[in-house]
Amino acid sequence: MKGSDYYDTCAFVGDSHTNGLWAYGFVDSSRVFAKDGLSISNIQQSISPSSIASVSPENIYIMMGTNGVAWLKSSDMISSYEDFVGQIVSQIPGVNIYILSIPPVSYERSTTTDAKKNISMDRIREYNSDLQDMAARHEWYFLDTFSAICGSSGYLEGSTDGVHMNKDLYVKFTDYILSHTVE
Repeated sequence: MKGSDYYDTCAFVGDSHTNGLWAYGFVDSSRVFAKDGLSISNIQQSISPSSIASVSPENIYIMMGTNGVAWLKSSDMISSYEDFVGQIVSQIPGVNIYILSIPPVSYERSTTTDAKKNISMDRIREYNSDLQDMAARHEWYFLDTFSAICGSSGYLEGSTDGVHMNKDLYVKFTDYILSHTVE
């Protein structure tokens, strides 16, 4: 397992889940490129590959999908991911790309009939499978952080809103990242 100083070689890209890394003090805010509510389909309006390149990362972790799984077709998500990561790789040759799985949600969020709040675990699992296939095609690394934080019920447990991780879950999440790195 790597020490937390490993994060000094990394950049983290994503949405509110990624913002939680600095909010809970795991990663320095200068290494986090994230915006609450961000979707992979509109990431390029908020985060530029050149801003990520400015911190000279050796490893880039990208976790996107929660804000889109309910309405974005998987093929569109993959296309947007490939385009964005391709731009990053062209600006930072040789960087290690880690695609993180979409995290689980609570049973209530997965089964609610309120279309604005529903995030289906079945779709998350489907999208994660597609993300894993995409990573393999491009020789990027895929990390199944979903399984690392999923509760024994098969859903996210310990979240106040059914979507976001609490600090204890971030400990599991970051421990998983630190124990699954490329040498």
